[in-house]
Amino acid sequence: LWNRPGQRFPLRSLAVVQREIVSRYDVPVDEHSPMLKMLAATVEMASRRGSRVLVIASPIPWQHLEGEGLFEAGRYARRVDALRRAVEASGGRFLDLHRALRKADFRDHLGHYSEQGTQILAAKLQPVVEKLLFAPESSR
Repeated sequence: LWNRPGQRFPLRSLAVVQREIVSRYDVPVDEHSPMLKMLAATVEMASRRGSRVLVIASPIPWQHLEGEGLFEAGRYARRVDALRRAVEASGGRFLDLHRALRKADFRDHLGHYSEQGTQILAAKLQPVVEKLLFAPESSR
């Protein structure tokens, strides 16, 4: 299933591939990260042009990652804090939802939300987006 004719990759089980996918959540982020610098520059450019910017740390299947030994709360919290500082210093708003959903709120451990998870996110996002969209010009 995972190999096509002519590919040079060894046959891997679905479990191995899924573990590789979830391990990709563990991306180092700090003030020196090129990705973070690009994010800050993008937020700053949009904010300078009068756009209201909201950056969201999306929910991740942290309980599954924790069970696999791939999630350490302090390390992720430091990364999210680095994102928050960069976004806010660049004129944007930041919403941390990386731990907003529980295991049951995901359809699978790869990060796809269940219907319940989607409803939870909508309820958390709606007031934030409404406040940002309908805030008076002076309180952007």
